[in-house]
This record gives sequence, C-alpha cells and structure tokens, in this order.
Amino acid sequence: MSLKSRGEEYHRLKVERKENTTVHNIDEIPMEKGLLLWVTYNVRALQYSLGLCRVYTSNEAVYGDPQVELQRINDELMTKCNLVQSPNSVISPEVVNSFVDAKLQHNKKNSGVKQKILKDYGNGCEAIDFKSDYEETTANRKAEVDMYLIAMQLFCDMENGHAYKDDYTWPDLIQLLVSQTSNSTATSEV
Repeated sequence: MSLKSRGEEYHRLKVERKENTTVHNIDEIPMEKGLLLWVTYNVRALQYSLGLCRVYTSNEAVYGDPQVELQRINDELMTKCNLVQSPNSVISPEVVNSFVDAKLQHNKKNSGVKQKILKDYGNGCEAIDFKSDYEETTANRKAEVDMYLIAMQLFCDMENGHAYKDDYTWPDLIQLLVSQTSNSTATSEV
C-alpha cells in the first residue's frame, strides 16, 4: 500500500506540473508487484538470517515511540547479540529524528473506519479490504487479493513469531513469480 500511495503521489505531482504522464517511473508499482517484492524481501531476510542473532521490531513500534524503540533495539543488539557498545550508549533525540521520518509512512491504518475483513489470522491480525484499481469480479482483482493474503499471512506469522521458527513453511517464491508473470502477461494482452 505504501508503494502504491507513493506512486499515486508521484503521478499527482506530474499531473500538477503538466508533465508527460505516459512516462513510467519506478515509483509507479502495481499493488500485486509491490506485495510480491515485500514477500520476497522478507522471506529472504528471514531465511538468510537463520541462525544469526536477530532483534525484532515493527513499524508500529518504531513510529509509536521512536526514542524508546530505537533505544531498546540498540540495547538488545549489545546485550543479546554482543555487539560492541558505542561511545554513546544512549541514543539522542537528534539521532532518532534524523532516522525516523513519519512522512515516509505512506500508508496508515484508518482508525475508526469500519472496513471489510478479508481474512482473520487471529491475535488481532486481519487482512483488511483495500481500494483496488481493478473491478471486483476481474481476474486481476482476484490475483491482487490472492497476493495480498499471502503477504498478510507472512506478516501475521512474523507478528506472532511463527515465521521465526525453524520448521516454518515459506511461501513458494518461484510459484509466486510465475503467477505474477502470468497475470502481467494476461493483463497486457487484454
């Protein structure tokens, strides 16, 4: 959703400036492709860090209280992962403010707005329906929702700790890529 929002903002700025809107920019990433990227990056990060010291956090924790969360991460890296302590073991507000920029959080939860739940993964982790560029009954919308549900399964499994277990069943990235390519080809042929 963040990549989609960023792409829409980029497009809006181009239109405001009356620039050529047919030029495609890397920021204009379709939701399904953005979800595939997110799944791929996170699966690989978890797989390649297996057996290494890890410190867990989330966007919600970082944006919720940046000073406290970044200090916790710093402290845990030193105590749990035995990293050498820096000369300044307390992270200053200036460092936090230079690292955490709330404007980069393009997609925020809509508090107070009742939205359709596509799937409930338990423990308060839900796949909420989203605005799509595709009509509800199209194959593109179905493919987009399918990829979203795969991404949300992984997200929820990361939130509840299941994704960090040695016997975790990972999404099949090859199959997802093949499916993404098939959907892109079908869309361009229509």
